[in-house]
Amino acid sequence: MEITYIEALCGVKRKLLLPDGDELVIHIPGVVKAGVEWRITGRGLPHKPGRGDMVLNIIIKWPKKALTTTGWSRDLKLVPTTLIVARNVEKITSQQKDIWSSVIKSFL
Repeated sequence: MEITYIEALCGVKRKLLLPDGDELVIHIPGVVKAGVEWRITGRGLPHKPGRGDMVLNIIIKWPKKALTTTGWSRDLKLVPTTLIVARNVEKITSQQKDIWSSVIKSFL
């Protein structure tokens, strides 16, 4: 099953056609790694004395070219706001700014 990189980050529900003609709704949670295999027990091809398992491979479809600012802004609108809202954020003190400034300068 191919999913977009936004769906891999945020999650998606998809209908999956099974070998026997039935449909199954698959819920893929957010933050899925490429190459993940899911085993769907008892929903594969028939064999004696029942049915085999179906293995679902998750393939993440990445953009062919690097995202531009416009492309990223467009795709960011597809991400649920609950995933991008900052929580438990504290303001940075002037002392912390000075420390980070010196750390950054040490790398330059």
